[in-house]
Amino acid sequence: FDENLSMVEKQMDYVDTIQKAGYDVSNPLFSDSFYQFENFLYAPVYKTNAILRIDLENKTHTLFQVGSPKKYRLRSIYAFGNKTGHNLLLTTCDDERLIWSPNAGVKDYKKLNALDENRYTAFGNLREYIRAYQVRGKRYYLPAWERKVFVEKEKNIFELNFDYELEGAAIEFGNVQFQVIFRSGDDIYFQARSNGQLFRIDTDSDIVERVEFNIDYKEQNKILNEVCKVRKKRGAIQEVCATDLDMFLSIKGNNERNDLFVSQGDDFRCGRGADRWRILLHD
Repeated sequence: FDENLSMVEKQMDYVDTIQKAGYDVSNPLFSDSFYQFENFLYAPVYKTNAILRIDLENKTHTLFQVGSPKKYRLRSIYAFGNKTGHNLLLTTCDDERLIWSPNAGVKDYKKLNALDENRYTAFGNLREYIRAYQVRGKRYYLPAWERKVFVEKEKNIFELNFDYELEGAAIEFGNVQFQVIFRSGDDIYFQARSNGQLFRIDTDSDIVERVEFNIDYKEQNKILNEVCKVRKKRGAIQEVCATDLDMFLSIKGNNERNDLFVSQGDDFRCGRGADRWRILLHD
């Protein structure tokens, strides 16, 4: 999407490359984890050992295969280091993590053995991490299906304790437990899917604390109602995720600060299901 020209360019040629390499291109082709380094966008092909790299400037792509002869089922990706020595931290659907770079290949591998071996989801027995970060020389892992946070420090792995079971936090087995996961400075934030509570990982002391913020529900309902009105005027829109944000900003006003995060929710007020989006503004 070119913001200055208000143009959208669609590319699909990489799908043929992935298919010719012998991978299944049915949905979901990618997970929701990707990383941009300079002009390159890296995205793991979900549940495979392939990583797609897209040159955003030249509109070309390269497909990498991670590991030989072992076949990893990749899930998340994160980069650390600097421009001269940048590595990618990868996690898999099988409770594993590895350090990889396009030039050197797999540089380090570890079977974490931190997740429940009997955790079955609607998609099978997946022991996967939705996000992983390297901060202050430590690695932080947030599982997709369990309400836990793990830290890898040197050769040890330990769990961080925090009170997720808050009022209104319904048990949702089989669903992703965390959302709106991002790093700000040296701290890591994540939101509880079940009740929207925001948490912060202090990576200096390795303490997880709740972030208190107030929501004006009258203002929230007013905005949602306005979004619904605009949508009805525009008619049926397929790319709901993008147009909702556009409509929200046009109604609420320009967001001058870089503090806007978008999360997927289960809001049926506009007559749609799981593709409704909530907006969280956090300073």
